[in-house]
Amino acid sequence: MMMKLIAALNSLNTPWVAIIVIMLGMTFDVVCKIYAVPNDAATGVIGAGIGLLTGQALSNRTTVLTETTHEPAIPSPPPPAT
Repeated sequence: MMMKLIAALNSLNTPWVAIIVIMLGMTFDVVCKIYAVPNDAATGVIGAGIGLLTGQALSNRTTVLTETTHEPAIPSPPPPAT
């Protein structure tokens, strides 16, 4: 059951979901401050959203790096003139 939940959350790994998670964490943080409740859980939610964004950035960077590394680094010289 827990593995299915983790897999479902990982499949929703898009920048919009990460931004929504961060916004919910910030709202939760404000509510905690209003009611003088410790905001450890809100900080964890914000950290999870930032982790999702970081994962997106790293996966996009890895994709770009693997696509560009297939091209030759040095262009081949022109054919000799006859």
